[in-house]
Amino acid sequence: MLSHSLQDIRYAVRMLRKNPGFAAVSILTLALGIGANTAIFSVVNAVLLRPLPFREPNQLVRIYSEFPTMQLSKFWLSPPELIDIQRDAKSWQAIGAWAPGGQNIGTDSEPLRVTSAVITRGMIDTLGVQPERGRNFTEEEDRNGGPNVAIISHGLWIRAFGGANDIIGKQIQVNSQSTTVVGVMPPNFAFPPGSSDQADVFLPFQFDPANPGNRGSHFLSVIGRLKPGVTISQARSEMTSLMAGWKSENRAQHLLNPERHPVVMLGLHEDVVGSARRAVLLLMVAVAAVLLIACVNVANLLLARAESRHREFAVRLALGAGVKRMIQQFLAEGFVLVFLSAVLGIVLAFVGLKLILLFAPDSVPRTDEIRVDLIVLAFTLGLSVVAVFLFGLAPLAQVSERNLAHWIRSAGQRSIRGSSQLLRRTLVIAEISLAVVLVIASGLMIRAFWKLQEVNTGFDPNGVMSFSINLPATKYKNPDRLRFAETLQQRLASLPGVTSASLAGGLPPLRRINANDT
Repeated sequence: MLSHSLQDIRYAVRMLRKNPGFAAVSILTLALGIGANTAIFSVVNAVLLRPLPFREPNQLVRIYSEFPTMQLSKFWLSPPELIDIQRDAKSWQAIGAWAPGGQNIGTDSEPLRVTSAVITRGMIDTLGVQPERGRNFTEEEDRNGGPNVAIISHGLWIRAFGGANDIIGKQIQVNSQSTTVVGVMPPNFAFPPGSSDQADVFLPFQFDPANPGNRGSHFLSVIGRLKPGVTISQARSEMTSLMAGWKSENRAQHLLNPERHPVVMLGLHEDVVGSARRAVLLLMVAVAAVLLIACVNVANLLLARAESRHREFAVRLALGAGVKRMIQQFLAEGFVLVFLSAVLGIVLAFVGLKLILLFAPDSVPRTDEIRVDLIVLAFTLGLSVVAVFLFGLAPLAQVSERNLAHWIRSAGQRSIRGSSQLLRRTLVIAEISLAVVLVIASGLMIRAFWKLQEVNTGFDPNGVMSFSINLPATKYKNPDRLRFAETLQQRLASLPGVTSASLAGGLPPLRRINANDT
């Protein structure tokens, strides 16, 4: 059996070398289909299938607030609201919170501007991922007025400090303040979850529970870890009961309540994936259709090629090869085609992934985790096996014991039987139908994209330039900041070609809504 298979493969290779035009067209057609599917499945695997890189991620829940009357959904929480939930809700093992920001980091070579996250001590415990070097923040470090300490990402440790072994306890400059590094997170730690702008520096929140600030100051992102055996539905029910109790107590204004200011909970993976799920799955369906079209194309080529091989088939059958032996030969030829196509397809997938990552919008989460790994290669292998059976057995439609006499009589002629013609016409119709569906779907997507580009933003962006600036708090106190801002605005307005200049705390529509807005 093995010797027959090797013989069939060698024969298939000789046939492809004998017909280089057919081989090139078939391999390239299949490679495009396999490559597209491999690249998009890499996205599907990273975004939808791969668990989040935290301990028991199915227990993690994203906690939001909402303002239905103001149409504000998936909103932040304020520190007093976080304290209420931590104190009264019993469904949680741990609850952590963070607020994003940016920091200037002093290094031995040059300062760096990095993304930061101010986190509560419970954030790392909630995620269940401990520092690979050093430790988490202590309770003392997370209190108001605590020491200046930081945990850094593995990437920043390598980039800025060369992976130095003495990093723990090292004094670094964070916004011109001497800060002690107490921990380094592991390489696969990605935070905030699903964000394209990962934090490199983690600082303790250090707010005072006795004086947490304004209830209307919503800026905290919150994640909770459910207790074992507690479902998200049970946690929601408990929160509804708590909000009803808080409302009846009327302890303070701006209190969480089920009607005007409810709490919303989503599984963390569901929250990270969000609306990208539908888009990614639609893209997967589209490239699957492309592969199907490629297989139909190659099947048609094989059928056309089979017409010129009637003499060969007739001689094989006459010598007692049998239909089963012919099937083995067809599968061997299909295997060789698919193997070469898969190798080229994987190369194309790597190129395609680079383009996808280059142009991927920020709305696609976990782009830093997209790669061709063993799972993706296993998918490509399975896809290749399916492709072999989709087109590799197409010539079998012309092979049967009943055709033997006809083929021997017509071996010197070109003969196209009705069944073969019908199959080829059916394949062409199917191919055209799939292509039309893809063209229409692509047209609708392009139309929707252009419609989004034409949405009225509420302001005229033409001729407008923007930039951001961060002033170290240690060098610029509040009066100095104001003077700097006024001077900067005056100098910008006096530049040639500048008609006006202004300063703002944030730009629409990205400005973070905070206390004064709610």
